[in-house]
Parts: sequence; C-alpha cells; structure tokens
Amino acid sequence: MSQSSNRRNCIVIIFDDDFLDYARNCLLSFSNYPDHPEIKVIYQGKDQSIIAFIRDLDSVEQFYVELDTPKYSELNLGHIGSPMIYGRYICWSSLFDEYDKVLYIDCDTLILKPFPELFEKEDFFAVYDNAGKPLFNKTAYQNDVFLSKTEQDNIPVDLVNNLMINSGMLLIPRRYRNKSNFDFLHRLSERYSPFIEHSDQSIITIWCYLQNLKISCDYQYNYMIDRITRPTFGNVKLDDVKLLHFSYWKPKKNLEELLERSPLFVQLEDIIRKNSDFLENVT
Repeated sequence: MSQSSNRRNCIVIIFDDDFLDYARNCLLSFSNYPDHPEIKVIYQGKDQSIIAFIRDLDSVEQFYVELDTPKYSELNLGHIGSPMIYGRYICWSSLFDEYDKVLYIDCDTLILKPFPELFEKEDFFAVYDNAGKPLFNKTAYQNDVFLSKTEQDNIPVDLVNNLMINSGMLLIPRRYRNKSNFDFLHRLSERYSPFIEHSDQSIITIWCYLQNLKISCDYQYNYMIDRITRPTFGNVKLDDVKLLHFSYWKPKKNLEELLERSPLFVQLEDIIRKNSDFLENVT
C-alpha cells in the first residue's frame, strides 16, 4: 500500500487506565507493521507517562476526546463491566471525516504482521465471534416487550441470535460514518439494552444485520485466543495470524492457566513472548 493510500486511512485505539499495559504492548507491536496508517489514540486518563509514551511513538497521535461514559454506564455493560466498551461507537462519528477508512482495533491485541490488504476492502469488515454464546440473554425470549420490538424492527431473533460478530476489529468505510448511523447505534443500545448478552458487540451485530452486511470468517485479522480451545482452531494457523486478540484469555489474569494446560500451546507462548513483555516474569 502506498504512502498516499496510507494517509487516506487511519487506525483507532481506545483505552483507559485499566488497560494501560495492554495498550502499551499493542502500540509497541506496530513495529511489526512499520508502514501502517496513522494511529489515532483516544486515551481516557491522565497518566503523564502514558501521554508522553504516546507522543514519542512514530505515526501516532493522541485525540483528546471525552467519551460519554456516564451515559454509557446506564447501558448493559455485559461481561466486561466497563462503559468504555461503548467508546468504539465514536468510530461512526464525524471525528474521522478526513479518512476514507477507519480501522478500530481493541487495545488487547498484538500486531504480528503487516495487513495493508485489509484497507483495500471496500465494505465494512468484521469477523464472527466464536464464544458459542447467544447475542440475546436468556430472559429475552420470555419477554413480550422484547418480542414486540424485534418484530417491529424486522429482526428475526433466532437467526440474528447466532450471528454475533467480534467487535475487537472493525473496518468502517466512510459511507457508514455519519450522524444517522452514529445516532442509530445509540438508539439500538437504549432499545435493546435489557435484552442483550454482550453489550456493544450485540448491538453492532444487530446494526450489521439491519445494514445487510456480510460477516467474515477470516480470523487472521482477529484471531481470538479462545479459538485455540475450540474445534474450529485448525482453520487458521498461528503462523498466518496478523492480529492476535486476547479475547477471554488475558495476560496477568488467566492466560498463564491456558498455557499450562498443554504443550500444544508452546507456539502461542513463543509468539506472545516475542511480541510483548506480558510473560516476562513467567517461567
């Protein structure tokens, strides 16, 4: 991808103080993709060492934007429990109007290889989640209000319930980034908040369905580590992975437990050690 093409696109990373270590390793791992488009960092914190760290990185700019976390706190926070998860909605706003394509990446991701071809995609791009869990919570099906709303919105519950995306990587072309879609995501969040299982991820999935968007199974661009414990693990080799996402299994939380399970995970451990300092004190 040419430098001029790079300038037409950007990458967005959003985090707060709870995810400092993840974000630091994520940003440093972009050394594996030195010709990446400019990275826009939205840091919701005041740690001066982190602000200085961001400032010293090449092709990285901090965006001083205050996310509406008090409003997001009133929504369903799902299993993560933080209003920051709804912060990625800002990628649909006018904040990035100068760019053709915006690529949102969760800060608990490591960049293993360049992925310039991702910016050549002309439509919205995301991959399916593999949690094996439904989009809606268990009580929704017994709720007449929920059933009435989905009927009004032409949402086939049984179908959409099993089509959930993973919101850790989202490529959003310009035509989707407007006030109409930005406001629509917030309306869907308020409308379905009591009934969803996976907070913003559930809502973005509903939005994708209503936009008639196709979802991908090309997991090299969002390889959720929990895939390694599932039968579908074999359809993408670790050698081919470009974005490694600490989905569920996270360093300094439970990743070490996973790595102790089997020698099959030696390759995964080697990749993490090579591309981060998460396992620096783990023998």
